[in-house]
Amino acid sequence: MQKEVSSYNYDTYVFNSKTIAVIGVDGSGKSTCFRLLFDSIKYKNTAAIGDEVMAKKNDELFKINLWQSRLKLFLGPRIKKLKNRKLYRIFKFLELVLRAKLLYKIDSKYAPELILTDGSPLINILGWGHYYCPEIYSKELLIEVIGYMTGNKIPKHRKAFFKKHSHEVLLINRLRIKFHIPDEVFFLKVSPDVAIKRISHRNEDLQPHETRDFLNNLQESYAMVCQLLKENKIHYVDTDNRTPETIIGEMVTILKRE
Repeated sequence: MQKEVSSYNYDTYVFNSKTIAVIGVDGSGKSTCFRLLFDSIKYKNTAAIGDEVMAKKNDELFKINLWQSRLKLFLGPRIKKLKNRKLYRIFKFLELVLRAKLLYKIDSKYAPELILTDGSPLINILGWGHYYCPEIYSKELLIEVIGYMTGNKIPKHRKAFFKKHSHEVLLINRLRIKFHIPDEVFFLKVSPDVAIKRISHRNEDLQPHETRDFLNNLQESYAMVCQLLKENKIHYVDTDNRTPETIIGEMVTILKRE
């Protein structure tokens, strides 16, 4: 990948790379399918933001070594071990903000044809917001917040509301952190029972929030956010009782049709 520019202007930067996000709740097979899809994609220059940040140029695989990627790699496994739900939410929010900044940094510095992401910072944050505060994060407010998280400034008459009800959105806007809307989304759907079974097979302890009700309700929150991104392509893929290989086969077929 050739280096283009080392930074971007918040107000005028135009995102160049095509972006595909693989989203889903824990146990949906998201991370496995993300890795397999990255291996299957035939673009000459691609980047992938997952547990690690990787790139391929003409089939040569290498790590992207930025301070944002190093910090993300440091935080990721430590966040998963947090037992305190409040701390988990705070550090997960910080990690998603870091991922959002990393996406723009990779686009501006390396100019890949495609950036594949494990999850979507925008969809993840809005989905969690709706899950924890459904009485505040209505569909109408989500539409408004999408604008503020993707570059629009919060008007003065709305700042008091966000200061009281959603200081995270106000902070993102004040720090001029822009979240990118993915061009395409693969939403991996899973039933809560199958998700719990898959998580338990990893020989890992369930995180305190990983219950059937949580996974089901968070999945519904993600679905609501995706419904609001109508101008973008959302592909819903059922993963129950299917192998990663058959799921990837469906995803690759969808991409070849376009």
